[in-house]
Amino acid sequence: MRKRFLCSYDRIELVISYICNMQCLNCDAMVPQALSKESMTLEQIERFIQESIEKRIFWQHIRVLGGEPTLHKNILEILAALIKYKEFHSPNTKIQLVTNGYGKIVKKILLKIPKQVEIENSEKSSNLQPTFSPINQAPIDMPEYSNSDFTKACWIPALCGITLDMHGYYPCSAAAAIDRVFGFDLGKKELPTVQYATLEEMFANFCKLCGHYYDKINNLAVNDISNKEERSKFENLHKEKFLETQKDSVLLESIVSPVWKNAFKAYKIKKPVLSKY
Repeated sequence: MRKRFLCSYDRIELVISYICNMQCLNCDAMVPQALSKESMTLEQIERFIQESIEKRIFWQHIRVLGGEPTLHKNILEILAALIKYKEFHSPNTKIQLVTNGYGKIVKKILLKIPKQVEIENSEKSSNLQPTFSPINQAPIDMPEYSNSDFTKACWIPALCGITLDMHGYYPCSAAAAIDRVFGFDLGKKELPTVQYATLEEMFANFCKLCGHYYDKINNLAVNDISNKEERSKFENLHKEKFLETQKDSVLLESIVSPVWKNAFKAYKIKKPVLSKY
């Protein structure tokens, strides 16, 4: 039986921009599917840091991503602010920058990234990413998932943690991207904590639209991923088995199911306006 995945409230991904220099098929951030020039402001990053300090959140990791985060005009200032938070408030926090490593501009900026930041460089050279999931193949468009419990979510909120973009806090980065296309405007404007967990309430809205719901790796969970011990066990399993579970579902084209075709058509006609964090 499919196990339940809960959010990890000590890990977070900051989607600082939906601008990118690549157009990868099946992009989780919907960069080519739903173009946007939106980026987080430095003030929003500083507000996030202040919330973290006030609520005494000692993040296990803060991952900075996009889009392509190195193309944010304030990327060095953003990283400097996060480093200051780490040095003065949470010394064990890992600050990670997730980049595609593609192009002269990105490579030039990467040379300026402070040593306190871990760089996760996928070194992409093509818009074809075979290990991506069919993010835009909605489970609700697939008969085999018609009776699914979408509140069980998938591995991403548990292992990657919660997400903040310019519209607020979400259970994962895919949910943030889905929201900006469909215009639900569900982003929380205040940092949630494990004591007042609320982001799981969004699973029913977003997971029914997300191709990660049926990632094969989800089925390898032995128990519900609801605490640090179970998360650690599953994280090790994920590292060991992820590529193996992907090998039979290599994506060589863009997959878009009917509900997404309609959403992208509506987005091109009139882009939803979401409230800001």
